[in-house]
Amino acid sequence: MRTLLCTLLAFSVAGCGTKRCKDGTVLVAVDLEGGTAAADQLDVVITTAGAPVSTTVPHTAGDATGALEVDFPTGFPAGKAVTVRITARAGAATLGVGDASLTPAGGCDATTVHVMAAGGGVDLSMPNGDGPLPPDMTNPCPLGQQDNDGDGVCMPDCASSGLSCMQPHMVCSDASGTAGCVCHQGYKLVGTTCTWVEVPLDPTFENTPPSSWTLSGGAVIDPLAAGLGELGNLVISKNSMCSSLGMAKQSFMMPSFADSEPFTLNVTTQADCVNGMFPCGFGTAIGVNGGVELIPFSSTLKNYRVCVGERAYGGNVDVRAAAGDRQQCATATTLNLVVDHFGIIPDATCPAPGTIPNGNFEAASIMGNWVPVANSGTANIVAGAGQAGTAGGHLATTNGCQFPSATDRMSFPWKSMTNLAIQFAFKGNLGFAMQYGDGTTTGANPNWGELTGDGGAFQTYSACVPEYVKGMVHPFRVSTFTTAQACATAEVRDFVVDNFQFVTNGSCPAIASILDPGFELTGPVLSYWPLTINQNGTTGMVSATIVNNAALARTGNRALQLTTSQACTSASAATIITVPPSVGTSGPAVRFYGKANAGALASAGFSTNPGGSQTLTAAYTQKIVCLSPALVGQGVSFSVSTQGNCPTCGTCSTMYAAATGWFDDFEVTTDASCPAN
Repeated sequence: MRTLLCTLLAFSVAGCGTKRCKDGTVLVAVDLEGGTAAADQLDVVITTAGAPVSTTVPHTAGDATGALEVDFPTGFPAGKAVTVRITARAGAATLGVGDASLTPAGGCDATTVHVMAAGGGVDLSMPNGDGPLPPDMTNPCPLGQQDNDGDGVCMPDCASSGLSCMQPHMVCSDASGTAGCVCHQGYKLVGTTCTWVEVPLDPTFENTPPSSWTLSGGAVIDPLAAGLGELGNLVISKNSMCSSLGMAKQSFMMPSFADSEPFTLNVTTQADCVNGMFPCGFGTAIGVNGGVELIPFSSTLKNYRVCVGERAYGGNVDVRAAAGDRQQCATATTLNLVVDHFGIIPDATCPAPGTIPNGNFEAASIMGNWVPVANSGTANIVAGAGQAGTAGGHLATTNGCQFPSATDRMSFPWKSMTNLAIQFAFKGNLGFAMQYGDGTTTGANPNWGELTGDGGAFQTYSACVPEYVKGMVHPFRVSTFTTAQACATAEVRDFVVDNFQFVTNGSCPAIASILDPGFELTGPVLSYWPLTINQNGTTGMVSATIVNNAALARTGNRALQLTTSQACTSASAATIITVPPSVGTSGPAVRFYGKANAGALASAGFSTNPGGSQTLTAAYTQKIVCLSPALVGQGVSFSVSTQGNCPTCGTCSTMYAAATGWFDDFEVTTDASCPAN
């Protein structure tokens, strides 16, 4: 068979329909639909005047659109009918087939092939596992017909079959050799309805079918254990979670959102913990393609439903179940995690991927609407208070111990949008800060940043989104931040927000493990490093600021400057980081550079595992803080601070020469000095 010259052109989600090809070639735009983007190779067959020519092109799994430039070694077929067939394969399995035809006139001609999935319930593999027979190249079928079963008989293809396949989650497929209506990936035909089949395999941990889950680190499946209405449990003991990161993992195919519907994680867990006088509180980490949902601690079996986002659609999905942290490992006498059920099922109340329900506050009551919490202040949606006289979200206080907030459940984009940011309109009274970030009801609820009111009219801001929520359905919260923290202190804080939407912001990192590592994105209103000072009752003895001074920065123009002059005071700054996975024997870590004057002692750490104090020198030096590998994929608050190095200070009223530390160039990475498991 003759060789076809077929060049892969930038196969990516950006699409290539507008690319130009060179004269004497045909540009074939390719759309991989219904889960066929998981293919690792594309078989291409070009038929001209009854003579088929074929080749195989490698494909990056997950890319859904792109283009192929086809060259014709024996001469360009100007004025002749050309048919193009593309078969998407993953290993030996056929995922789908698409056809197109054209009669090129000359120069650069183009066509589009839509590769459709074979659908659920159709087994395209042969008994020996070698896959279906290729089309009969000695007797190719005319346009509008196919011989996908290789029996030498041409039958109508989907385009000419007249089948409508209008039932939900149904599509026409001729991959079996006969055009028919089949269910999309993950669905099976029950009567005339395509019904979802819960994934992954063995969601109840009954070991049926056997070895569906890959176990590691000492995790075990007890198929006869009593559960919440069903037998079978995943069990992760104290030794397993504390010494070896015990977990259960599985991979499976999921349809695209367009071919399916909203889904939720259906998870039932229980944790046993005896920790003396201290309360237990660790949760269950449910991983979805690198993202993590934390299921709250419960001492009895309890069912939770958590909506899934973009990470769970359109191709191969990896899931895992493990303990959410190791906080109790050193002190708990009893520590045991049970996962009774772990499945993905339909849930019409979940938002579509990449959407913000009621982002403009105009809908009175819709799925995932904003939930205001007054906390002794004011939190509401006010008609006419928003941008351009529309409705807006309003937070207000009258004294220092009021903490109103409002939370919305958002489905954050993942691969569908690069350099992700959330854009919204904001206004607030002069000098007071509104914080925004994680709105979960349990855990550390780390803030992502804050905006300080300038007393003026609405301005629109674009704030980078941290990596750990990308592709997930996650609560987003706006809340007030007080400087007084005393009910007797009058403090009028008043903020209005409006028109939330997801956007691409070229200033935001593509992989947002840390949002503003060098303080270059922080401005007078929007800051990714909220600052905190503990004055201990005496003003003027402590300060925290981001200085715009290249002479004080290690690189760029800005650095964090923290100063104290009295015992028992401190200055600190915190930001949100996403804990990266270990690489080989190198565990997750934060690296940064710091320097200080002779009197300063700097400390660095994060909310669930402080990194301890480290003395800084007069010149910038790199410091390393190890992160817990149990927190991989989670968002945690990372902070740095300074306090005076005063070993002879007897009381908190003791004052000393100003102790100042400067910090710059943070990096979330892995390091050989940090534990990998």
